[in-house]
Amino acid sequence: MTPIPLPLTTESSVEDKPDSAMKKAALFFAGLSLLLTMRVGLNGAAFCVKRFQLEEKLFSLYVSRIHSAMELFCLMSVTVGTIYVQFTDKHFENISIAVSIAYSFINIVLLLVFISGGKDGHLTRFYWTLIGSAVIYGQKQVFIFKLGGDSLVYYLAAVPLSGIMVSTFQVLTLKLFADRRRFNTDLLVVGFQICLSVVITSIAAVLWTHVFLDNDNSYKNQEERRKKKGNKDVKSRGGGNGNYGENSQYVGIMEKLPVISPMIMSIIGLGTTFAFYPGIAPGKLVDFKYINNVDVIIMILSSFPAGLVAVISELTENGPNRSWTSTNGFWHAFLFFPFMQVVCEILFLKVLHFPKSETAKMFRNPRVAAFFSVLFFMCHATSVCIGMAGVLPNSDGTITTMNLFLTLCTMNVLNFLSGGYMVEYNKYDRAHWPTRAMGLCPAFNFWLKKAGINALVNIKAVFTRNLRRNILAAIAG
Repeated sequence: MTPIPLPLTTESSVEDKPDSAMKKAALFFAGLSLLLTMRVGLNGAAFCVKRFQLEEKLFSLYVSRIHSAMELFCLMSVTVGTIYVQFTDKHFENISIAVSIAYSFINIVLLLVFISGGKDGHLTRFYWTLIGSAVIYGQKQVFIFKLGGDSLVYYLAAVPLSGIMVSTFQVLTLKLFADRRRFNTDLLVVGFQICLSVVITSIAAVLWTHVFLDNDNSYKNQEERRKKKGNKDVKSRGGGNGNYGENSQYVGIMEKLPVISPMIMSIIGLGTTFAFYPGIAPGKLVDFKYINNVDVIIMILSSFPAGLVAVISELTENGPNRSWTSTNGFWHAFLFFPFMQVVCEILFLKVLHFPKSETAKMFRNPRVAAFFSVLFFMCHATSVCIGMAGVLPNSDGTITTMNLFLTLCTMNVLNFLSGGYMVEYNKYDRAHWPTRAMGLCPAFNFWLKKAGINALVNIKAVFTRNLRRNILAAIAG
């Protein structure tokens, strides 16, 4: 009997293989370089204030203006990038290469602006150059999450390390140029920090360009490999021979359930953190002389969760960058961390508004206040590295950038509300407390309304043509 020929199957020619070491290095340096300009504006703020001949009492206002402006323009950039990747799948690689090169270039511009302008410097030009860098790294984030794939864990591991790197570099530079009678210390410390940023961003641009000029790392090929890997997972769990996403243990809307957990971790873990840190925790909870010590502990410890996740993902098949189903479903249990983060946030607010409560009395012990500040930030660090890594393998490729947008949107809204809230909170003392006779809901509405009004004022202040004049006017007013 003549055998009946089997029907031909269309199998993709793309080989299913792990990401190369070069791609992992590119993602690592992308994370290491991402926030370097923000660290110039914030970590170097004490030196920048003196370099631009501002009084030390203007430090907090300077930091607030720089941080708010950079976060706002970063969100605008991420919004534009998210809209683009939601409606097309073309030119991701070329755009990401151009963005990476542009980020290196704007660091050079930032250096030239910072060292120019004589004694007083060009504060407003420096401010808008930082904003320009935020626009670029906003786009950079979109394409990192779009093209990172399984190697995204290396990017997430590198982001907290950049803070340690910058702080260490500042300490070493300060030791070399500490004699202010011989050196312009403030200009040199930040100037060399920007030089370091130029070097790191240039290396990142070269690696990124090398990796994504290779067609093997194109978005299209990555998606085909991801679907192949998904099909293998379906078959290994007894899902038959169906296609990825069609014959899994989830059907219809249930298919999207595994991505909800990592999205909650991302949105709460990153979206709410900087509404409390560092202004409230440790700022309002810990005695001023201990704040720097708490910040150092936080900076060091917060790098461990992402590093551990990267090691697990590299050495095992059970990292958060794999589908959170079947034997890998234990990652859903890490929702405990954003839950604990919210608990900490509630405790912080209770301490601020109910100073006679048992919680407030407990927090008067500096060790307790420091412990909860560190616990809060560790919950953030753990939630972000696991959540961000877990979105892609539990969804289609469009959800990663949407998750980034929702997270940054939450972060910006809460940041501006938090800033407005702190402005209002600092106006009163206990003898003239505005909500003393109010119930819980009226008091909440009062603080929310005042925070919103002050937030709108702060947003308007971002768009300035003369930052020095506006900062001085804010103090005078």
